[in-house]
Amino acid sequence: MTAGDDLLHVDPVSLKTIHTVPGLGTGQFGSIWANASGVWIRKFDPFLTYVDASGAIHRTISAPFKTGGDVVGDGQHLWVSAIDDQLVIRLDVPAGT
Repeated sequence: MTAGDDLLHVDPVSLKTIHTVPGLGTGQFGSIWANASGVWIRKFDPFLTYVDASGAIHRTISAPFKTGGDVVGDGQHLWVSAIDDQLVIRLDVPAGT
């Protein structure tokens, strides 16, 4: 989840914050897609970021699109949208993410 400008990893039982990753809050027009090993964060800039379950940033992908959008994965690909640009982009999922 995000709070303000930060990404929060919250324990689902205790609801206590486990990790805080500064600067990766999605804002109003971004999104998060989670799998068993971590999360992909879609926001204005950087376009996509992968954070593992320990809170470490592993991948950052830049793009020329400066609009919000969504990110979802299907195990082999990430599907990412850029709302104002009317785009849906399919990316191969890097190994280990």
